[in-house]
Amino acid sequence: MNSVFISAANCGKLTKMQEPHDSGVDVNATYRGITALTSALREDPTNQRTDEKQIAVVEWLITNGADVAACESSGYGPIHYAAKYGKVAIIERLVQERGSIVNQLISEVLGWTALHLAVLNGWYDAAVLLVEMGARTDMVALDKETKKELSWDDLIEGVPAERRGEKEKLKTLINSQQPSATFGTSSALQLDSSGLARGVS
Repeated sequence: MNSVFISAANCGKLTKMQEPHDSGVDVNATYRGITALTSALREDPTNQRTDEKQIAVVEWLITNGADVAACESSGYGPIHYAAKYGKVAIIERLVQERGSIVNQLISEVLGWTALHLAVLNGWYDAAVLLVEMGARTDMVALDKETKKELSWDDLIEGVPAERRGEKEKLKTLINSQQPSATFGTSSALQLDSSGLARGVS
């Protein structure tokens, strides 16, 4: 039943979630290390989920006691997926529920936060909201492979081609939060399958 519940959350099928829940499935149950809330925010391989359905599922889960800080086995929590995909309304709802998650780490080793993901993926509006809600710009993210520190310039250079128009705005935003920040030469980056940066020579 956990798998049905969590799969339905991913597809935005709220009615199919309610029967397992009524039968006793915990909203914070996991299946293969994934929670219903993180599942609702992951990519939908069926492409059936609309933004409206996604928001409705997230709201229903939170109202019924979903832990907005609970991470799946990958280390991602709901705030990280919302930032990775630029889901501004959901970021706001999650942080309103528990403010401390705005700086929640994906991994203590890598040091990635929601703001790092929003910037790397070129979501300017999401980055602005995170900063307004208390996201710190002094937290250091590390390259997944080399473990070297990544500057904000490194992350901005990795913005996907379809959102390259956001790069200058992102630089201005981050620079306004870090008076000492400089934007110089950086290594090229590409995204690995988890959405984190991987340095490329």
